[in-house]
Amino acid sequence: MESREHFEEMTRRTAPLSAFLDFWHALRWQGLTEKPKQVRRKRGAVGNHEDQPAAREERKRNALEAFLDGVYGDPVRVVAGQEPLRAPVEAKPLGLLPDDAAHQEDMLPAGKGNPQDYALLLEILSEAERLSAEERFLHWEIAFPGVWNDWESKSPKGGFDAVIGNPPYVRQEAIGKYKPVLSKIFETYHGTADLYVYFYEQGLNMLRPGGRLSFVVTNKWMRAGYGAPLRHFMGDKGWIDTIVDFGHAKQFFPDADVFPSVVVVRRPDKLDTPKKVWVCVIPREKLDIDHLPAQVRAEGFSAQRVDYGEKAWHFEPEHINTIIDKISNRGVALEEYVGDKPYRGIVTGFNDAFVIDANTKAQLVKEDPKSVDLLKPYVRGQDIKRWNVQWQDLWLIFSRRGIEIEEYHAIFNHLTRYRQQLEPKPAGFTGRKWPGRKPGSYIWYEIQDSIEFFNLFESPKIMYQEIQFHSAFAFDDSGFFGNNKTFMIPGRDLWLLCVLNSPLMWWYNWRYLPHMKDEALSPVGYKMERLPIANALKQDAAQAHDLCSSILEKKRRLLDMRTSFLEWLALEIDVVKNLQNVNENAWNDAESLIRLLISRAANNTHLSPKQILRIKDAFHEIMYPGEQFRSQIQEMEKLISNMVMRAYQLDANEVEWIWKSAPPRMPLVSRNREESSDL
Repeated sequence: MESREHFEEMTRRTAPLSAFLDFWHALRWQGLTEKPKQVRRKRGAVGNHEDQPAAREERKRNALEAFLDGVYGDPVRVVAGQEPLRAPVEAKPLGLLPDDAAHQEDMLPAGKGNPQDYALLLEILSEAERLSAEERFLHWEIAFPGVWNDWESKSPKGGFDAVIGNPPYVRQEAIGKYKPVLSKIFETYHGTADLYVYFYEQGLNMLRPGGRLSFVVTNKWMRAGYGAPLRHFMGDKGWIDTIVDFGHAKQFFPDADVFPSVVVVRRPDKLDTPKKVWVCVIPREKLDIDHLPAQVRAEGFSAQRVDYGEKAWHFEPEHINTIIDKISNRGVALEEYVGDKPYRGIVTGFNDAFVIDANTKAQLVKEDPKSVDLLKPYVRGQDIKRWNVQWQDLWLIFSRRGIEIEEYHAIFNHLTRYRQQLEPKPAGFTGRKWPGRKPGSYIWYEIQDSIEFFNLFESPKIMYQEIQFHSAFAFDDSGFFGNNKTFMIPGRDLWLLCVLNSPLMWWYNWRYLPHMKDEALSPVGYKMERLPIANALKQDAAQAHDLCSSILEKKRRLLDMRTSFLEWLALEIDVVKNLQNVNENAWNDAESLIRLLISRAANNTHLSPKQILRIKDAFHEIMYPGEQFRSQIQEMEKLISNMVMRAYQLDANEVEWIWKSAPPRMPLVSRNREESSDL
């Protein structure tokens, strides 16, 4: 009871100050606490200077300055509602004085404001009151009396011993209206930073010297560009004690798709600056949440604190970081190596209209033979495999900008059926939902992208997925056009293909590229442009080219065998759905394939013992050579892997560490073979 009374008394006494701090925060939100900018009237401008927005803002600041100087009453009492805003007192002209009167400097007495400023102040106060009620500003020093001393000064003393929490995960798109304010208040501001970033800065600032902060948040800021200001702030204004990265662990928040991490950071005090930080990376499949403290102690390692600053953070022991640096320094940026950049695939805006199957393609060509000029073989991200592309006989209607669509009447008629969904959204549309595509300078029958580089699709290239669950870079010289889930690197450079598909590059990319859901990698454009590529050693170049060519040929023959088997299956036992796009391991033996056939049997049709026997016989007859090919491909990949290691000048000890620290799904690592589609 006594504590409650003390709290209520403290609240009553601090209410005017709390109200004034609300007011001050609201002014910051309105941008009125910034230094006024000089207003320049445009040459030839007509009308009242004060009607211009910049001039009006300057007048509001001047009125606010007068208010804070007490011209319109005690600002603290006015804001707290303890007295009204004092109305301006109109100055009256004075008469002329006799010659012997005492000296008077001014003909007018000191004025008490003016009506224009008074009206502006009413507007400012009303908006501040609205913002305060809506945002409910929290003043920590008042809400937690006794935690800070001299808190009315610019540098209050004290703070919390510890700040812990799980900040809300609010994406940056949802805080757009707050960004102008955040950019002025927080050192860690970045235009694409999510809300939790600012919780870190606020939390660290609320600590006493020597106090510690720890949050459970996503790990994205540790590597992403938007996290650079926060990483700099952590390294400059804090002492990082511990970093624990749980990857894509789901045990903490089972219903959320998150990448949790825990960082413990200390506010610097008078003690000696620590040189080390404890780092621990725990893959989600190894997380022991019931014994987490012991696991962090047992599996973590000590790293140099100076390594955790503004640059992207890597959670590796020093000897691993040394290898990473060596790879980075040995190679040149992919963009420089190729003399070009990776290009993204095509965005049509509505695939249902522009992407067709083989039957539709045949019908369009039958109706109008000229249709073939606009039809291009089309692949999706899921069709990009390791070394080669597994085309699913899909076609793209490539009606690019400027096409005379009337000359292709069959395609025109086909697209006309989707016209409502294809129309670009007009400028100034105010309806609730536009049924067509996004705004653009394209005509309804044209694909959405301009694709100035379309000729590169028809040239030799390396293709890869936008999101990679496995190491999968494919060579294509068949003129495939890719969708927007694919990228391509122009050229017929088979050594580059060897490097990209090597175990070493998967090892490096695991530490270099952003991680997505289920620990897939995202080879985003700018990252790939900077990927370090080393030239083959002179004695290895020719052999690497021959080995890669042999792998590509064997992959092609394996694909031909599979196609032949599927054709037999469709003719002899028509009970299954398409089996082209399945895990590679299903083709390793007849039993694996039969299990897949049973799981995909149409209309609950069961395979009879006789059918199963026929499938086994056909599989062994058609697919048997494939077993030998797969074994040969694996041996050739090992030779190529050694050449890539030599190209980056890695010694035997470094190579050993690379295999010991192999990430999940690294090619040629046997423990991943069951889940991998490497071969």
